[in-house]
Amino acid sequence: MCRALAGTGLRPLLLRRRLSRPQLKRDPLGSDTEVLLVGTAAYVVALLAVAATCSLAAVLAARRGSRSLALVALLASACLLALGYFDWRAQPSIETDIKAYVLMGTLPIAVTAFAIAIFRRRETRTITQWAIGAGAFCASTVAVLVLSLLLNWITI
Repeated sequence: MCRALAGTGLRPLLLRRRLSRPQLKRDPLGSDTEVLLVGTAAYVVALLAVAATCSLAAVLAARRGSRSLALVALLASACLLALGYFDWRAQPSIETDIKAYVLMGTLPIAVTAFAIAIFRRRETRTITQWAIGAGAFCASTVAVLVLSLLLNWITI
């Protein structure tokens, strides 16, 4: 620190205290729409990425047979269940029921694997299987969200 300014009462600009006013943590009018839109967009992007990845893994596993498809579905469900459990535990106050996480971690993967298995037997093209699997994942995820909202497992 500069000793020349020690007794003068003058401080360098960065060390001066700023006049502070109390800051509100939230907008008093409750307009958190930007935060809500960004959060929703992030969840949509994450959903599409997970749907595409799970569907691609299921299509590639289905080429090797039913057992490989079942194994990939189990591994993907285990990963989603683990992530859901850690997210559930990280909540400051438990607002979302664990049942919603369990349903979200299992049903979309099962629906995706089932759809791919059906279209694999029909010998459809790989890209079609992948698209149908991703669509099935997204549709079943939305269905789980709606069901969880209706059963009050999720609060908004």
